[in-house]
Amino acid sequence: ARMLERENLRDEIVVVTRWFGGKHLGGDRFRHVQESVRIYFARR
Repeated sequence: ARMLERENLRDEIVVVTRWFGGKHLGGDRFRHVQESVRIYFARR
């Protein structure tokens, strides 16, 4: 939500999913989600 607020976006939602491939990502999963949202912002 904070990333959307910083971009001043309203009425939008970004959904990031991950297929579990047997590897636990731990805290890195949040970094991967943030990077996915940044890519979305760059391409819109």
